[in-house]
Amino acid sequence: MINFQRILLITVALLFFFGDSHGQQTVSTSGIIHFQKKVNNHAQFKNMFDIQTPPGKRLAENFTKMTEPFDTFHFSLEYVGNNTLYKPEDYFESKNILSEITAQNAVFTDLDQKHTSSAMTIFDKKINMDEEPMVIKWKLTDETRKIAGYDCIRANGVFGDSIYVVAFYTEDIALSGGPEHFNGLPGMILGIALPHDHVTWFATKVEKRSTSDSLQQEFAGAKISRSEIPAYLKKAVIPKIKIKEEMFDRIMY
Repeated sequence: MINFQRILLITVALLFFFGDSHGQQTVSTSGIIHFQKKVNNHAQFKNMFDIQTPPGKRLAENFTKMTEPFDTFHFSLEYVGNNTLYKPEDYFESKNILSEITAQNAVFTDLDQKHTSSAMTIFDKKINMDEEPMVIKWKLTDETRKIAGYDCIRANGVFGDSIYVVAFYTEDIALSGGPEHFNGLPGMILGIALPHDHVTWFATKVEKRSTSDSLQQEFAGAKISRSEIPAYLKKAVIPKIKIKEEMFDRIMY
C-alpha cells in the first residue's frame, strides 16, 4: 500500500533542500563581503580640468600620461549584528592623488548608535574622525541585478546636496550597511557607483558565518573633524608632490 503521507513529506523536504541550494538566499546576519573598488583615472582628470582651454587640456594630458587608465583596489566589509567594519585587504600605490588618499580608508559604523569612526592615511600620516553616518536621500526602483550571487535592487540617491549615487542592495543580508560611508537602505549594499566621480564598488564574494562576537574598532592617529580635512590635505599634499596651491584647489574642489 502506498503511503501518500510519507511521499508528501519527502517531496516537501526535497523542495526545501533544492530551494535553499538554488533559489533565494537565506538571510545573513554576520559575515565578510569582499569588494572591488575601481577608479577611472583618465575620466577623473577630464573632470578636474577645463579641457576646453589649452592650459586645462595640457594639465589633463600630463596627468593622464602619469597614470594607468584604471586603478583597482580590494576592500572587505565585515558585518556582525548592526555593526560594520570596512578596511583594505591590500595596499595599491596609486599615482592618482584622489585614489591614493583613500587607498587605505577604514570605516567602523554602529548603525544602532548612528555613529561612525573613520581612518585615513595620507603620506604615512594617520588621521581619524568620529561622526554621524552620511545622510543619503534614497529613492527605490524596480530595477534588479545579481551581484556576487545575490539578487539586488537598485536605488538612486543624492548626498552632499548634489552628488548622485547609484546603489544595489540585497534584502538577503539583513543590515542597512555598505562599503565606505554608504548605508541607509533596507538591506546590505553590494554595489555602488558614483557616475560623476567615475568610481565604483562591487562585491565579488560574500562569506557567511555564525558568530556572536561584536565588532569594535579604535583607530590610531590625529583626530580631526570632517571640516578640517581640506586644510589638512593641502598642508600634507602640496610639499609632497610640489604643486602650486591654486592647482591643489582645482584638483580638490
